[in-house]
Amino acid sequence: MAHHHHFVASKWHATAIFDGASPSGARVEVIIAADSLRDQQAALSQEDRGKVDRQAAGPGVLDARRYPEIRFVSNPLDLEPVTSIQTDAGLRGVLTGTLSRRRETGGGPAAPSRSSRAASESALTAASSVRSPYTTR
Repeated sequence: MAHHHHFVASKWHATAIFDGASPSGARVEVIIAADSLRDQQAALSQEDRGKVDRQAAGPGVLDARRYPEIRFVSNPLDLEPVTSIQTDAGLRGVLTGTLSRRRETGGGPAAPSRSSRAASESALTAASSVRSPYTTR
């Protein structure tokens, strides 16, 4: 039976820059410790969650020893004006950016994982961009 994983990071920090007078200049950076991700999938036993956590941090997926950081850096906020009968005028937009693994000692982004496990490769590929909605009123 297939299921989705619900990872939560216990070690992370973020920086957000936002100027209400110039919202399209918003920038976000989030850094997550790759070894701090824990699967919260309720359908799995504690033992199975532990296996998933170890596999995700291991060399076949995130390779947290070689690439201890997962970093999201946003692109400029893509905005569109919003007017509706139900809301005041405002802005709506999508924050996109780059998600990458980083080396501990200032090295560049990691090359994509070349795991023999197709599921691991597709999971990393699917996570290569992030979209987050933004709305003001």
